[in-house]
Amino acid sequence: MGTRKSDYGTLKESLSRRDLLRAGTFVLPAAALVPGFFSQSARAQTAATFDYYISPTGSDNNAGTQASPWSITAINTKQATYAGKRVGLLDGTYSIRSLIQALPGDGYDTALTIASGTATNVTVIQAVNQGKAVIDCGLPTVNNPAMGYSSSTGQYFTIDGLKFINGGSKIIHCGLYGANYNNQGITIQNCEFTGQNTSGFAAGNNFSCIELQGTLNAVIRNCYTHDNIGNLGPKNGNHFTSFIQWYCHGTLMEFNTFLSPGTCYGKEQGNAGLTFRYNYIDCTGWTESQTLFDFCGETTAATGFNTNIHHNVLVGPTCDLRSHNAGDYFADPVSIYNNTVVILNSSSPTPTGFMADINTGLLTHYNNIIYSQATGDLDLVCMNVEAPGLMDYDLFYSSTGSYVYGYFSAATSQTRNGTSSFSTWKTTMHGSPEAHALNATNPQFVNLGGIGASNYKLQSTSPAINAGRSNGTTGGTACDMGAWGNGAPAIIGSSIPTGGSAPAQQIPQAPSLTVS
Repeated sequence: MGTRKSDYGTLKESLSRRDLLRAGTFVLPAAALVPGFFSQSARAQTAATFDYYISPTGSDNNAGTQASPWSITAINTKQATYAGKRVGLLDGTYSIRSLIQALPGDGYDTALTIASGTATNVTVIQAVNQGKAVIDCGLPTVNNPAMGYSSSTGQYFTIDGLKFINGGSKIIHCGLYGANYNNQGITIQNCEFTGQNTSGFAAGNNFSCIELQGTLNAVIRNCYTHDNIGNLGPKNGNHFTSFIQWYCHGTLMEFNTFLSPGTCYGKEQGNAGLTFRYNYIDCTGWTESQTLFDFCGETTAATGFNTNIHHNVLVGPTCDLRSHNAGDYFADPVSIYNNTVVILNSSSPTPTGFMADINTGLLTHYNNIIYSQATGDLDLVCMNVEAPGLMDYDLFYSSTGSYVYGYFSAATSQTRNGTSSFSTWKTTMHGSPEAHALNATNPQFVNLGGIGASNYKLQSTSPAINAGRSNGTTGGTACDMGAWGNGAPAIIGSSIPTGGSAPAQQIPQAPSLTVS
């Protein structure tokens, strides 16, 4: 069974709330977000203090105090002053279309370039009041980012609590394509992205809310993307991605909600060591054949970063953990457990529950529920036959009875094979996995088709209750299958109150996680 080396593990809940909520300049480890961490008491934080302030009516000639705040352009003009400090954005709307329009062409120059901090003094750009500082990109006609940095040297900064509206693409962009993983200490948390429209741009530009390039151990936490419109061009209809990364190692994504993106995550080049947990992704508003979750690109050169995907609820036309190009397979252990995957869109030509191509013996895959209402050429699961090191205690169900179990003959193969026989598929896989799987068994969700992760909890009569094992082996403790079993957190998805086409989840607001 593969270890989960890049997962931060579990922090004991004996830490006091005072320890967790002190104001300051470094970021808590992701382990602070454990089951029960988001409680009603988290609302009762002391107000954050800032070294400098920015206001929609401020001026860069001001002192930068709360009484005499800077303008939003101070993020560019006052870098030497606020580097390594905390900058608070006061309530209001910050219109930055003119800054984006002034950038040269469609590219990666950022309208607001954040100054780097250090490992001990992180630069923080944060809303004074969560979600009340709104960055209005003004639907720009050039495809440049609103905030971040475009060189290979930006690092040690946090963007916290901002709301971004009316953007084009790459609203927050960090890094330089092909960089050598030297951009550290980047955290984007508690942010909302809505109203983006990329239909005026050329197809195939990988439009996104957040894009990382060449980062090491970046954190994307408690963010919410919704009601964004992708390109309608011929490459991929409604091509839009909530989050993209290239050449990144050790990224942590947790407690995020992605509503109606074309894709949640990509892309194909040079990534390794993702930890993707406690996220809710719902793409049921899209009719095109889009990949809901596309994690690709680890090569044998990118070793030492294990990939962990657990306790996520994924709803849409397909959910691929995809890496089936020659020389592009996972070279480190990949653990995929206690996820709930629901395929509700029957218009996709080849919907897939899970697709993975991993080098021999590196896969750990257990306690997952894969449910489909799709018809036709459907893969409930598609694997490289060499890959399975441990595959067991998963549940596979198609309400239409249109079962296909797919496989690739080798890690370098791009040809997909399939069989409708579960027993044949098991014996085809390396090691004859899924000895304790539930096949053709309805998991009985609380509210199939509802918006919100809690709809995919299990009814009391579900056969998936206590049908899993805590470590995927017969020696483990009995637990529920799916995202809400085996030590699931109290909340899956963002705690930011949902808007747009999603109903409010009525869950507590997450605390800011910057402390000193």
